[in-house]
Amino acid sequence: MLGPGGIIPQPEGYLERAVRAARKHGVLVIFDEVAVGMGRLGTLFAFEQLHAGRGARRKARLKPDMVCLAKGLTAGLLPLSAVLVADHVYQAFLGSCAPRQGCRGTRTFFHGHTFTGSALGCAAALAAVEQIASRSFLRRLRTATIPAFWRALEPLRAHPHVGSLRGRGLMAGIELVKDEQRGEEYPWAERYGHRVVLAARARGVNTRAIGNLVLAVPPLTITRRELALLGRVLYASIEEATK
Repeated sequence: MLGPGGIIPQPEGYLERAVRAARKHGVLVIFDEVAVGMGRLGTLFAFEQLHAGRGARRKARLKPDMVCLAKGLTAGLLPLSAVLVADHVYQAFLGSCAPRQGCRGTRTFFHGHTFTGSALGCAAALAAVEQIASRSFLRRLRTATIPAFWRALEPLRAHPHVGSLRGRGLMAGIELVKDEQRGEEYPWAERYGHRVVLAARARGVNTRAIGNLVLAVPPLTITRRELALLGRVLYASIEEATK
């Protein structure tokens, strides 16, 4: 799902076709799961939701070669990112540094910087992953938290200045429009999305906007009571900002 570009879910079957096309032409498959990984969509990794059809072999063919993670890796408490790679990518950089025929002995992946491997960040990530990866936590996300999230946002669809409510998992985008019937947008310079953000902040809810798109991306641990509050505040804030 496209995040900052507008919270736009890909059409059904799009990712599966893209992965199969990459496999056909020998191209590495890289999934950017910085925003959508680590439970955000209801599974630990977003790629787990690809529909492979029957058979473990088909499912394995849809697994990416590389996965980029951040944000949810430490529950947003500390900055940390990671790149996961398939074994065949890892093996390409594994070997002796001793020169041999056809190789200068430089197979090591020489990459790093001053802040690589932050001990504090890694400790926070281990603690977060221990909770997020548990079956009971992910099951609760899929069966309780995510459905309650969309129920709380459902009344927004009927608002005259909401042109679209879209997203997936615990990630939603609320598109503001000046006139839904005519498809007329608010001028970006008038910052209606930002007006909603300020109105919500005054009511105790912190959100953000990209132009006329208001984002609702709550923490995975949000309660049903807090979700109900989120829905009420967003509706009231849109009402105030667009009246």
